Amino acid sequence: MKYRLSLLIGCLAVLLGVFTLTSCNDKDKKDSGDITFGASLIGTWKCTRTVGDSGTETITLYFKDDHTGTYKVEEANTEPEINEMRYNYDATTCIGNFLLLLEPQQSNFYMDFKLQWFGENTMVVFFKNPEPTSEADYWYSVGTFERQ
Repeated sequence: MKYRLSLLIGCLAVLLGVFTLTSCNDKDKKDSGDITFGASLIGTWKCTRTVGDSGTETITLYFKDDHTGTYKVEEANTEPEINEMRYNYDATTCIGNFLLLLEPQQSNFYMDFKLQWFGENTMVVFFKNPEPTSEADYWYSVGTFERQ
């Protein structure tokens, strides 16, 4: 009887250890939302969108790992506007902010942003409206960006 009880306790301990080590793998974590897709912004992101009635603009964001980067806007028939930026980003909340460093005669521009990830290489960028008129007007979409 004592032998069977020891054998049963030993088997339960082994099973508990096996279940602990194999219950979760990286794929399960991604599917359950425990890992934020694209938690690393580092790299180049591009979005092309329609502006007004007749044109398009391309926005290119370049994030470096030292919290600096560039914000480039290109419209048809105009010179591209390229600004240096500094940014902060929290991968757990998908919220950050950036400061565009504009020409010396202009004031720097500060903006809060929020990201919605669709895999590791696609994200929708939302900017915080500085003067929202309703709850629905609080964040507005800039566009869908693809990792380059």
